Amino acid sequence: MNLAYQCFRLTLANNNDHAEAYNNLGVLELRKGHIDLARSFFQAAYIIAPHMYEPHYNWAALADQLGDLQSSYNAAKRAVDAFQDHVDSKDLLKQLKHHFSLL
Repeated sequence: MNLAYQCFRLTLANNNDHAEAYNNLGVLELRKGHIDLARSFFQAAYIIAPHMYEPHYNWAALADQLGDLQSSYNAAKRAVDAFQDHVDSKDLLKQLKHHFSLL
């Protein structure tokens, strides 16, 4: 994991607009339990590359775990808009819609 972290950091040193590196750093930070840093990396990734579904989905899943259901819904919707066949995004969106219907 340390080598991957170093590689993504080097990528950003070379190109600070590399959305995939930000997204992957977010995943690594999430695995380390650094929630705020992971969120920042996911948000940086989807701001740089709004067409990518991965950072939207990763933020949606994290927001869902944190109980921020509205942010999770919005991010899952953006993920599905970016890639309509992403099953995990569609499942999360369906789960959130069901949850909201119970309120």
